[in-house]
Amino acid sequence: MKVDLKKELAAYSAVRGRIDLVDVPPARCLAVDADGGPEAKAFATAIGSLNPFAFAIKFASKRELDTDYVAPPLEALWWADGTTSFATARDTTQ
Repeated sequence: MKVDLKKELAAYSAVRGRIDLVDVPPARCLAVDADGGPEAKAFATAIGSLNPFAFAIKFASKRELDTDYVAPPLEALWWADGTTSFATARDTTQ
């Protein structure tokens, strides 16, 4: 049986159009750092390096530990000096 955190933890169940405060238990994860927004080449390169590595670990876990799991969804975190980068500058309705 596969472990599927999206089904087991509410923190992985995002609802479109709603913002919820969730408690996420401590976990180990893969992470990369990149400079620039999600449209930047560095961001795409960093994200592109995660999948091959994540699936190599997944298949090694299945083969060597007899433990299979669904790869959790990709998450991204970025920030900016001002709020306009997240609001006005990205608002496509204006």
